[in-house]
Amino acid sequence: MFKIILQKKKLLGNPPFRARLELAAVHAVIFFENLLLQGFAACIFRKLKGEPRNIIIYKTGNIGDIACAVPALIAIRRAYPNAKICLVTSPGERGRPGAEELLEGVWYVDELLVYHKEDVASRKQKISFLRSLRAKYPNLFIQLPEDLAGFRTLLRNIMLARAIGARSACGFVIRTIQLFKKAQVDYLRDKTEVESLLDLLGSYGIKTQKAEFDFHITSAEEEKIQTILKQKKASNINFLSPGGKTPANQWAIERIAELAERLVNQYNAIVAIVGNKAELHLAEGIAKKIGERNALILTGELTLRET
Repeated sequence: MFKIILQKKKLLGNPPFRARLELAAVHAVIFFENLLLQGFAACIFRKLKGEPRNIIIYKTGNIGDIACAVPALIAIRRAYPNAKICLVTSPGERGRPGAEELLEGVWYVDELLVYHKEDVASRKQKISFLRSLRAKYPNLFIQLPEDLAGFRTLLRNIMLARAIGARSACGFVIRTIQLFKKAQVDYLRDKTEVESLLDLLGSYGIKTQKAEFDFHITSAEEEKIQTILKQKKASNINFLSPGGKTPANQWAIERIAELAERLVNQYNAIVAIVGNKAELHLAEGIAKKIGERNALILTGELTLRET
């Protein structure tokens, strides 16, 4: 026996008839694909009994994806306080930031296993990767899926969990599909990514009362930031991060500069600008707009956790 995990999304407004038909098709496809995935998983994995000794959590993504998964990671730790937890993660291509820069030294993960796209390109590399995971002797494999994780990806990950010897596994849930995307955006009220992942864990019995965040900020990091902020001797400091990995996430620099100017004029604010070294030209453009006295350029000067 198994149950289909389908995170329901409430309607936003009153969709027209065509949109209702499209949303009905979306829900039908998601239900059918989850039926196949979770039915297949139920056939090859056992129901978890007792507390597992070794847990592998599989969660890929960059800064935002990992940050949103932190409450879920903490919830798993609180549910299984004595288990050894290994987070297997990838930011994609080498050089992109992710869990390694964000979660170093946290108490809720015992081990970070970070791989990159280039590390599993060949057949030999894939076999070596699988062997390294099998050496963890996982009793439980927990998939924390991305919102856009598709059928193929989750089916592959079911096979991954089986190949590395996990006896129990969960989390192979499709939440969104690439069908009738406009109707989904216009008329479905999404929960936040944090809420969705916690709800998913709750459906498997890993309950939590609230979302917790902890990034293990050290005293040395705090002291460095305090020293930097004292340069401007201001009580009203606003932080802007003008960059973005993809064009869809990037706001026009002219608008960001206009926002910074309003903060300065209306609130006498100091505007601190953060980001990586490649985004220094954006910071300089904003600083030129508001004046050097009102700007604090930290672009390329801070680590991810210091930011």
